[in-house]
Amino acid sequence: MYKELTKVFQSYFKTLLGTSLLLIPAVSLFAQRYVDSPLGSEGFPDYQSDYEYLTRYSYKYKHDTDGIKRLFQIDTVSWDEMREYYDRYVNAVPPANVYAGKDSVGGIWNMLMVRSPLADAPVKEARSGRGVWIFPPLKLRGIQGDKSAVAAFDRLVKKYPLKTDVKNKDKSASFAAVAPKWFDGSLILLDDPAYYMGFVVSGTPWFFYYDEGRLVYSTYMEGAPDYYSSRVLGLDGSWADRITKGMYLFSLDASREIPPATSEEPIEFTWLLTIDSKGKQDAQLLAPKTPDEATQWAFKRLRGFVRRLRHGIFHGLYTSDGRILPGRYIQAQYDKRGWLFRDLITLPKGKR
Repeated sequence: MYKELTKVFQSYFKTLLGTSLLLIPAVSLFAQRYVDSPLGSEGFPDYQSDYEYLTRYSYKYKHDTDGIKRLFQIDTVSWDEMREYYDRYVNAVPPANVYAGKDSVGGIWNMLMVRSPLADAPVKEARSGRGVWIFPPLKLRGIQGDKSAVAAFDRLVKKYPLKTDVKNKDKSASFAAVAPKWFDGSLILLDDPAYYMGFVVSGTPWFFYYDEGRLVYSTYMEGAPDYYSSRVLGLDGSWADRITKGMYLFSLDASREIPPATSEEPIEFTWLLTIDSKGKQDAQLLAPKTPDEATQWAFKRLRGFVRRLRHGIFHGLYTSDGRILPGRYIQAQYDKRGWLFRDLITLPKGKR
């Protein structure tokens, strides 16, 4: 299994290298259980005007979904819940730490663990603690919590003795770590998690499945979770960075397809881009709650454009409670120059 995981890493770094050197846009794999359909054969943009990008995106989009379908049961957040979260959190201050209450995973990536293997730890006192892990391969580095939870780590080390090849900061000796040999079942890690209207999400999850402590399946989704952010060169920055930059490209397409506004004052509103079980996009107005005639007219135009988008242009995100978020929260401004969109995701690591 370690050789298989090594192949995954090699493939991952090969993809990154190709993206950096050849300027090929990174494209994410989509939620396997949620959407199985390939990129739609009809709709905007068309292959004649964007052949190169759409061909790459469509090719990257096709992938084997059998493993995740068989091993992972992933629910979907409803659009009603997404609207409720908007009303509740639109003016909320983002948390200082999106990892609060969740196990964290360090190493090459900064990841959040959806469900902790500590919940099933053979040492009972460890179950209430917060695990600090390293990856790859996945190993427990320590436990945070009360004294009994912290002490439980030493008991796990004795029960499952293991020495890493990684040295501590003074390089004097290797540190103790524990592989989750007691764990059985599915494990999801969220790479570079970001706060998003009350949710904590990622567009680049990793999936692992353990059978009696032995890793038997692993895969990951890398790149950009929508067509527009896939066109952003990702030499540095997270998937969330590319979403915010991709919104500008989305704005340009909307401005080309929808005639500019005629009113002197800009029309502003917030809307929810929804993604159904077949990958079809639609729009729902979030604010204002009582739109005037100009706002209703502008939103109607926008919704017509969104409904013409190819299926699968936008993908869902993965939440810290193990579900798929099938939509995006977007602010819109419409005036004589056209459209300007801004995704309301909060960038990780203090980025704006």
